[in-house]
Amino acid sequence: MENLTLPRNRAVLDIEVVQGDDQEITLAFNDDSGEPLDLSGYTIKMQMKAYDHVNAQVYFEKSIGSGITVDDNLVTISFGDELLTANLNQYYYDILFVKDSKKSRLVGGKVFILNSVTV
Repeated sequence: MENLTLPRNRAVLDIEVVQGDDQEITLAFNDDSGEPLDLSGYTIKMQMKAYDHVNAQVYFEKSIGSGITVDDNLVTISFGDELLTANLNQYYYDILFVKDSKKSRLVGGKVFILNSVTV
């Protein structure tokens, strides 16, 4: 589990997953004083793109109930068979948090996909 203290700017975290494996990444979000951040009421979405640009094509998307779960200050992102269709070994991502119409991209980076042979 990664324990992230929210900076004023976006935290950078690169993720490595094996294509087709069932994997979970759990991130713990804390405020500036180190206290757990209450994530109740947030809409949370993650998109993976070939380029780190807002207008780039979305290849994979996750949201609460569809690949993302939230428990207190913990955000768990699940990966699995959807990555079998990945044509690239590297995608850019960020995670968008929205509450009361306020948007923040608190973490982002690259997702490295290690190829698998056996399906």
